Amino acid sequence: MKNFYLVGGNLTVEAKVTIIETTGLGKEKIRTFDESQKDVSDVILVVRDTKFYVSKMYPAAQSPVFKALLLGKFSESNQSEVTLNGVDPDEFHYFLEVLYGESAVDDFNVEGVALLADMYDAPTAIRKCEEFLLKESKMTFEEKLEIATRCNLEKLEALK
Repeated sequence: MKNFYLVGGNLTVEAKVTIIETTGLGKEKIRTFDESQKDVSDVILVVRDTKFYVSKMYPAAQSPVFKALLLGKFSESNQSEVTLNGVDPDEFHYFLEVLYGESAVDDFNVEGVALLADMYDAPTAIRKCEEFLLKESKMTFEEKLEIATRCNLEKLEALK
């Protein structure tokens, strides 16, 4: 009976697959921060092996951490390249998009953006994440609360 399904010792299986949802494939990026932005940037933020060409004023205007790092008395304020440790390059890209005014927050990246917004004390990015989770996200209430707690999103934590 078992040889009934084998042809030349091989089993061939055909299946029809319907993809309902994809995750982990990445999200299309809205803005570029690569070398093509060199002429409008005054610092390169290095995250792992990825270089982000930015104007110091964008992150500094929206984050006291970046203001101190890039414009303050730290040695980094005089460097053309500043390395940021403990940060994922993709998440940092979406975080920068938010700082540059893009509507980049979605269910795919909200947690990463919110973590960076909390880490760098960026109130605009925090607000964008809170608004997204409150008004647009398809996540469960429990998932939203988990992100709110982990990332110190006060508007959502108040819903407990």
